[in-house]
Amino acid sequence: MTHGRHSRDRGSRDRENRVGGGRDRVGDGTYPRRLLFALLSALVPGAGQIAAGARRRGLVMLAVVAALLITGAVVALQGVDQVLSYVVRPGV
Repeated sequence: MTHGRHSRDRGSRDRENRVGGGRDRVGDGTYPRRLLFALLSALVPGAGQIAAGARRRGLVMLAVVAALLITGAVVALQGVDQVLSYVVRPGV
């Protein structure tokens, strides 16, 4: 039954090719790429995911980081009291 053996071999290769499925060996060619993706993601959160092909996940991460940076800039420029007065307006 060579068919069963080949399909099992192909399945194990597929598991190894999945993200996080196999061992990262320096000589297998994926290690430098994964290191590059990790460095990109460390510099700009989401950039590594986009470079690795996970566009939706990377764009979501970029959007969250951009929203946090914009919020921080507004608070820094306007002051906490001014920003809170926009958010909470007492009716008294």
